[in-house]
Order: sequence, then C-alpha cells, then structure tokens
Amino acid sequence: MVSGGSIHFDFYQSSNAFIDSAPIHDPLTVLVAEDPTLVTTRLMKVNVVCDSKLCQGMTVADLRRKPHVGSEINVCTDVLADLAVNRLLDVIMRY
Repeated sequence: MVSGGSIHFDFYQSSNAFIDSAPIHDPLTVLVAEDPTLVTTRLMKVNVVCDSKLCQGMTVADLRRKPHVGSEINVCTDVLADLAVNRLLDVIMRY
C-alpha cells in the first residue's frame, strides 16, 4: 500500500474505506512477473460479472468445495508487502 492524495487514492478512501492508502496492482504485477515468490497464489474458478447492476465488471471467485463456475486462474492471496514495496522504491529511486 502506498499513501498519497491523488484521485486514485481518494477513490479508494471514499469507496472502500481505505484510509490514506490504496492498492498498487499494476506495479505488483510487474514485480511478480520478475519474481513469483513475492506472492502466494491459489487456483480458483473466477468469472467476471457482466449482468448485474450491483457488481458489474467485478471478478467473482467460486469458493465452494467443488467449484464449477468460471475459469481456473491463479489468484494472489498474499503478498510479501514490505519486500515488494522496497523493490518498487528501489527501481523508482534509480530514475
């Protein structure tokens, strides 16, 4: 999580009750492409909801014991956050 006052962070603070922080998905994706050991993943059946006003565009995982809805993908369930942030900051500080 990174603190800030941009539109991105303000959105997360107002819509998800994140206080002074927001997830940084795209940089984490790049870091994981370089080093998959930064995260723990779990194979799940996941679907994108396209027919609901309540959750339009959201991804939903079928977590039943015998899931049958969605496509199997590896979902990140945990991240070594301190290590990931430090690696990201190392790259940023070089430029």
